[in-house]
Amino acid sequence: SGTPVCYARDQIRDQLWACTDAHVLRYTIKDERRDVWRVFMHKNDFQKAFETCVIVCIRLLLIE
Repeated sequence: SGTPVCYARDQIRDQLWACTDAHVLRYTIKDERRDVWRVFMHKNDFQKAFETCVIVCIRLLLIE
């Protein structure tokens, strides 16, 4: 916690870094597209949410 000071992204390792006045935090990005349909749901764009969800489900089926 603390007051945010800066943010940075390491594109090679797909990591986000957040610096506060008290800490340095590292976040690793994994499967960023998996839950993107929720963004469309919150914006009441139900058609886009459905289309995105179907695309993600197809990808998951093809991977497994």
